[in-house]
Amino acid sequence: GKVVPAGKGIGHVPAILNEFQNLGGTSVSIEPHLTIFNGLAELEQSGNISKVDAFAYPTRDAAFDAACDALKSLLNDKH
Repeated sequence: GKVVPAGKGIGHVPAILNEFQNLGGTSVSIEPHLTIFNGLAELEQSGNISKVDAFAYPTRDAAFDAACDALKSLLNDKH
């Protein structure tokens, strides 16, 4: 129910990235939903509301930078 940068939540992103790379994956994309955005409510599952708490950012650019930095950090940890 919380929106957090990659690797900071319960989504097992480090393990998913590891498996992806082990299978030969080389490209990823980022959807930096670290801010409340138009259309977020339409993505919610029945009655759930995502929260942006500890990792709230003042602008979309700051949120995108944080999302990129989190993913880069996870990828750099592997090397």
